Amino acid sequence: MSNKKFLWLLFILLIIVIVIFFISQLKQTAKIQEYKNLQKFFANLDQQTPLLKKENPKKGSERAELVIFEYSDFLCPYCAEMKKVLDEVIKKYNNQILLVWKDFPRLAESEKAAVAARCANEQGNFWAYHDLLFQNQQKLNDEFYLQAAGLLKLDLEKFQNCLINPEIAKLVDNDLTEGFLLKVDATPYFFVGQEKISGFINYEELAKLIEEQLLKK
Repeated sequence: MSNKKFLWLLFILLIIVIVIFFISQLKQTAKIQEYKNLQKFFANLDQQTPLLKKENPKKGSERAELVIFEYSDFLCPYCAEMKKVLDEVIKKYNNQILLVWKDFPRLAESEKAAVAARCANEQGNFWAYHDLLFQNQQKLNDEFYLQAAGLLKLDLEKFQNCLINPEIAKLVDNDLTEGFLLKVDATPYFFVGQEKISGFINYEELAKLIEEQLLKK
């Protein structure tokens, strides 16, 4: 092959890569704009409290005095940091609080990760899978979701079928819609009893808030 033909093929390949990249970016931008439009629409609706649904992953005591709802996104760096704080809080208040996970994905890949975690939940392994996603935020893609499922020895056939199950995606969408109804404006976002927290909160502040809410019970 002549140098001229080689350079021409290289140029065509470069154009294809650039086009694919821009299409991907446009889709992601459209997704973000869709979420913003939904948030504006729901902004005028009356505020509600989060619903405690059986399909939401939970950690802590089912007989807890205090329920903490966490709206989170697997690609959010502050959510990954928040995991460490929540682990300490659960350890200290294990019999007094119930932590309820709510999906609030802001990007297309976040939504895929949320669905994958829900599929792990279908096999009783949400929290271990949740930890793997937060520990590997830079690796999140279709291949990693399967690798993580393999590491946890999940039934891969069931897992793959679950990934394309519209009912599982609907669970994630339901949480997202509920978040907009409640005017959730960031991740992480918490409902701790009667209090709301937008963004990261350190252990000391969260523990103090929990103590205050428990005294009101």
